[in-house]
Amino acid sequence: QDFDVWKREATKLERNLEDKVAKYQQLAQRLNQTTTSGGSDLLGGNNGVGGGSSSMDLESGGASTTATLLSQVDALHSEIQRHLTQWNEVLTTRLQPAAERSGKSQHLLLVKRYREILYDFSQDFKKTATQIQRKRQQLELFRGANGMNGSGANKTEDEAMQHLL
Repeated sequence: QDFDVWKREATKLERNLEDKVAKYQQLAQRLNQTTTSGGSDLLGGNNGVGGGSSSMDLESGGASTTATLLSQVDALHSEIQRHLTQWNEVLTTRLQPAAERSGKSQHLLLVKRYREILYDFSQDFKKTATQIQRKRQQLELFRGANGMNGSGANKTEDEAMQHLL
């Protein structure tokens, strides 16, 4: 019976984690679409919706949309890390010992299957996090190239860049 309680908890964590990883992947995809559509990698183009974008959209909506997406991605990233850790702890400290105490092979096989699922979620999460990190680096690169930081130090860099161009 102890095993069944922890099995329900692990199943609940699995569903929750599955939803969060899927949402994380969707946000990463939206971030990629937002920052690559409409011809403006930094400002967000058409925000991933419809056709081209006007200069008004680029000035007002794109950058804030990208910032909002990045904020959502950061929050979800932390949540997923917490859930992965929590699920691993339930498997290691609760479900595995309960399965061993029960002596039933199907319980041990279920724990093994949960570990495989946890591994798959972890890999999907890491892969998506890497894609997001690359996109952040790309945004920073373009921000620097476009001189959007607005600091005095960039004026010298901008002049040097113009000289090279």
